[in-house]
Amino acid sequence: MEEYLKISKELENHNVIFQKFWDMGEPVWTDLIPTAAVNVHPGGYIEYLINKQFWDKLNNYEKAFIVAHEILHLLYLHPERINRIEEVNPSIANVAADLIVNHSLITRVNFDVTKVKIAKDLIWSNVVFPDAKPPIDPLKHTLESLYDMIVKSKQTEKESTKGIKKIANVGSSRPSGKKIDYDKNSIDTPSDWVNDPKDIDKALEKVAEQLSQQEQNELVEIAKHAGRGDGLSKFVV
Repeated sequence: MEEYLKISKELENHNVIFQKFWDMGEPVWTDLIPTAAVNVHPGGYIEYLINKQFWDKLNNYEKAFIVAHEILHLLYLHPERINRIEEVNPSIANVAADLIVNHSLITRVNFDVTKVKIAKDLIWSNVVFPDAKPPIDPLKHTLESLYDMIVKSKQTEKESTKGIKKIANVGSSRPSGKKIDYDKNSIDTPSDWVNDPKDIDKALEKVAEQLSQQEQNELVEIAKHAGRGDGLSKFVV
């Protein structure tokens, strides 16, 4: 309980919206995934699926980062949007989603990357697009456009999954020549994207009910950053 409250407070320091989501859900320990994921049940009940071995290696600041990462996937409606991509490659979709979320956490939610030791092992623009000049800013793109960019820049549809696991030139975030496995280094796993959009909508509605008008407006703006023109306006009064 003490750890739970400390994480709640850390999330509040960044944005009360994250705290509300965390307080409304429940952490569930599982060894079926290597890191963490989020699952939304009918009625909007949220489970934070967490590998305890992974979790226990993190400090509270990093744990808050991981929780906020999962919450942003919901706020950005990533499960719903990924499921709408025709013949989607789940691993590539997960990379595109993580690009937006990780960069958002640093740029918009003001997490200090120097305090997140695991950041060097996560997915960033210089990892996915090591040769891009100028560097690609994921926050200027939507999940869908990033997905298309990754598919087009790395390999043909036949070779996409094989090729995506062989990227080595990742700049300063990793030792030179060290290869990255996107399925391993993504915080989430491709199977995360099976949540029913109606259940996610219900969770968003329940959180919005607990927010002030100003906080509701922030919720709408957060979603707009993800490329949804209407933000989450349907969930607020």
